[in-house]
Amino acid sequence: MSHPTRSRRTQPVNRSWSDPMAVSTCGSSALDNHQGDGAEHGGVLGVVEVRAAPGFSPPLHLHHREDEAFWLLKGAMTVCDGQTFKAGTGSFIWLPRGRPHTFRVDGDEPARMLKMITPGEHAAGGT
Repeated sequence: MSHPTRSRRTQPVNRSWSDPMAVSTCGSSALDNHQGDGAEHGGVLGVVEVRAAPGFSPPLHLHHREDEAFWLLKGAMTVCDGQTFKAGTGSFIWLPRGRPHTFRVDGDEPARMLKMITPGEHAAGGT
């Protein structure tokens, strides 16, 4: 079986905040801009740019079929995944499937991060 993306030519996916795929989730506290919903990458990887307001915190949850990672581009967060730790600008957070987790945006500034989901077909599911 071949890798799903090897038969296709690599092309950049360019989206902006004015793109119609940008959707608001979790009330007005977070905005997800879907950079790749998995279909563009053969279902292997979904990438979402997330902007979250100070104090934003999704409920404790887990993913049964996908791993999730965050690259914190700006801001500060407290992450809880069985242990609690602080993450700042430049941090990379790996959250494997099956592990309950949540986070809270700390400080007075919004956080901006890239959320990566694998497999990617679940990327449009929110924060």
